This record gives sequence, C-alpha cells and structure tokens, in this order.
Amino acid sequence: MKGHSKKIIVMKWHPTADLTMATASADSTVKIWDVQNEADTMTHKIGEGIPWAIDWNHDGSKIAAITKEKKLFMCDPRVQGSV
Repeated sequence: MKGHSKKIIVMKWHPTADLTMATASADSTVKIWDVQNEADTMTHKIGEGIPWAIDWNHDGSKIAAITKEKKLFMCDPRVQGSV
C-alpha cells in the first residue's frame, strides 16, 4: 500500500471493523485504510507536527493523534480531513 509521502511512524488496527487500520506518518497525516482493497479511504492532516502515537476510541468512531510537539488531534475517521 502506498499513500504517505514520508515514512510511517505508527499503525493501529480498528477496534471493531475487520480489515481497517490507521497509519500516522512523518508527512503529518493520519490515513484510514481499507486493507482488503489496499486503498486509503480518508486522509486527515494533523497540523505541522510529527505524530508520535495514534489510537482509536473503544468503538472506532474517533481516532486521536499525539505529536512530538505535545499536541493532541482528534479526528472523525468517517469525515474526510476532519480534525
């Protein structure tokens, strides 16, 4: 799968949806992936920071990214570009 312009820092599987994962990259984006189709379905810009960690909430309706600059970003993985 290709999509990020820089290296991937972290990935997390969706807690309830099979074959769905999120990746965070040094290109300051979080991408949601449909693994079966090998395609990204959403891209979320998290500002200028580099993500250090990401995690889904319990039902997968939100995803959080924390940057090395100690900023927190919350995204709705169902809405393109939401932060």
